[in-house]
Amino acid sequence: MNAFVLPCFRINIVSWLLILGCGMFSVVGAQNGTHISQSATTYTLSESVHRCLQVNPQIEEAKYEVYKAQDDVGSARSSFLPSVSANYQYTDLNSIASKGPTDDDYLDQDNTYWSLQLTQTLFSGLTILNSYQKAKLQEDMREYQKEKIEMELIREVQSAFLKLLKARADVQSLQDTIERLQAGLKSVQAYFEQDMAPYVQVLEAEVELANARQDLSKARNQVEIQRVKLNILLKHDPHRDIKYRGNLQGMSFAFSPSLADCLDCAFEQRPDLKVITKSLGMAEKERDIALGRFSPKVNLQGNYYNRDTDYDTMAQAATGQMYSLDKENEYWTIGVMVEWPLFEGGRRYYGYQKASHEISRLQQRMRYTQDQIRSEVRTSFLSLTEARGRIETNRTALKAARENFQRSMKRLQSGMGTSTEVLDAQARLTRAEANLTQSRADYQVSMAELMYAIGQRNIDLSALVLQ
Repeated sequence: MNAFVLPCFRINIVSWLLILGCGMFSVVGAQNGTHISQSATTYTLSESVHRCLQVNPQIEEAKYEVYKAQDDVGSARSSFLPSVSANYQYTDLNSIASKGPTDDDYLDQDNTYWSLQLTQTLFSGLTILNSYQKAKLQEDMREYQKEKIEMELIREVQSAFLKLLKARADVQSLQDTIERLQAGLKSVQAYFEQDMAPYVQVLEAEVELANARQDLSKARNQVEIQRVKLNILLKHDPHRDIKYRGNLQGMSFAFSPSLADCLDCAFEQRPDLKVITKSLGMAEKERDIALGRFSPKVNLQGNYYNRDTDYDTMAQAATGQMYSLDKENEYWTIGVMVEWPLFEGGRRYYGYQKASHEISRLQQRMRYTQDQIRSEVRTSFLSLTEARGRIETNRTALKAARENFQRSMKRLQSGMGTSTEVLDAQARLTRAEANLTQSRADYQVSMAELMYAIGQRNIDLSALVLQ
């Protein structure tokens, strides 16, 4: 009895341990599965743009340029305030030899001298004010340069994301094409086996199928290229499997502003135009500074001095009494100092001429940039309008191509059509799908280019109405 119960008891313990182990494994597996699903990274178009703006090193570099400009503003502001300087000097004098009616003992001494000086500039030809205003303009310019970099990154991410969506749509279209071609190939082979179709039709179907598979391989490679590019832009490992969510069909394809509104918006908001405007203002301030150097400089100056002389020995008077030669002087001064350099070999004149030439250069740069903006806005706007028109046309063409393919397949199955007709209908259907995908992608790319051209941040490329 006991010999039988003990093995059963052992079997029950082993069974419970196995059940408990399986339960723990399931829990751990579930936890691990949850962790994996949580760690899987997914980005939409807007999330991709925000991620890039947060981690891109170019943005960080531009931020430090802004910080440097802010420090320059503080440095220029300090010139309005008085400057205070201190001076201290200690001298130990020891006599080595002396000649004539003198006692070298009286030369040995310790000298201590210190002073404080306060200087306030009263007038300097407005160079201080112009330097401060120039520093403020430089700070604004750095901010606009940072904004320009951000706009360029937004356009780059949007372009890569849209190319990825297009490549995915091409992959799906080509997969459907291959399925249709495989079905058509089977039908042609069946007719050939029944001596109802020549073998050349089988060869034509096989060639079309091979071409479609080759195009599918290219499309898949394009998907991988754009995915890697996005991974790098978002500072992820190029080989990491990041999920980019979205499709061209779900994006907006409506844009209402006129060309004139877009041009007005561009001239008001383009950051590169603002950069040149601020640079031109800085050049004008630099010219004013150069002109101010021809004026005299007036400073209010106050000084406090303290001089202490300590002799090592004492002098003896004619009466035989000893007295100290030590002395200490303490005094202050205040006055106005005017400095006016009259001739410096033409240095100030050439500095003024240099600043004037820089203004002329930037004015020409401004005209060139304005012409470029007009060209970019018009080109993007016309491309957007043209792509929007193609979308409607290609939708109609795709609907007709699908119906034509279905009818061709029915004719082939009923024995009234040929495989050549089916292949032609299939080619037209594939071309119609590709044209619609291309027009949708062209519209969104043109939208991204137009948003950059007018200086607006349309992160998710939604429909936008300009005020």
